[in-house]
Amino acid sequence: MKKTHMFNIMLLTPLLLSGCTSTVMTTSYVDYAAAEADGAVERGWIPSFLPSSATRIEETHDLDTNQQCLRAIIPQADVKTTIDSLTDEGFSPFTGELAEPPRLSILGGCPFSLKDVPDENQVFINQGSLDQYVVVDPHEGQLFFWTVLD
Repeated sequence: MKKTHMFNIMLLTPLLLSGCTSTVMTTSYVDYAAAEADGAVERGWIPSFLPSSATRIEETHDLDTNQQCLRAIIPQADVKTTIDSLTDEGFSPFTGELAEPPRLSILGGCPFSLKDVPDENQVFINQGSLDQYVVVDPHEGQLFFWTVLD
């Protein structure tokens, strides 16, 4: 009887694990040029409003839902230009309660949570089938971006 149970476990384990493949991808880039070289910009995983001077980019996305999270540092000299470009991209200033960045996998996924987002910031939203949030900390040059399913 024990051999039968062991055989069943050995037979079922690969089948169970095959259903656990993740469609969540996480990547870190030293700078925008590295993200561009990797094809992340062309594939749309790096938002178009992120300046080419951005550094320390951490990006996570779900291939099935298109939800994503991104954290980056932008130089002080580019903060105003980045904020101005958000309105061109369809974002509006936002003063409401922020939605929590999505858990893209069992392990979490986003490289940050709302606890990491500084209080002194400028917040923008672009509402659609995926609500897009951007928070820019003008003092530290931190940029946070995430999408939430509507």
